[in-house]
Amino acid sequence: MIELQAPAADLVGFEHAAKRDEDKAQYAKAVARLQQPDALFRLDPAAGCKLTQQALQAAKEDHDHDHDKAASEHDEHHDEAGHADLGAMYTYTCATPAKLNGLEATLFAVYPSLEKLSVQGILPTGQTAAELTPSANKLSW
Repeated sequence: MIELQAPAADLVGFEHAAKRDEDKAQYAKAVARLQQPDALFRLDPAAGCKLTQQALQAAKEDHDHDHDKAASEHDEHHDEAGHADLGAMYTYTCATPAKLNGLEATLFAVYPSLEKLSVQGILPTGQTAAELTPSANKLSW
């Protein structure tokens, strides 16, 4: 499973509510990109991984702040400063998981304003952590 969380400014280009048609189109484009994980991450083809489930965690366009706990967890993420986050969760099933020994973050080409990606992983052999950048975008384990 891969979970991606990022500030809306990095994925959409702004964090305010999309009111203008231009902003709504830009927001829709960003959400569409999140629905294409093959353009964001590359897994070793030898592992035979297939995407089996995905869920978007997109900020509501109206930025309604009167929502219950479930809505706040799944629809709109804000930090203390009020910055909106967007994200997605991707679940894969791999035919040969032993051959899955790394991840390449190709999302830097899709989202040029991203400067770094903090990665935390839980593997059968233990935990891993790394910071990926456009020039160092591969994680091996």
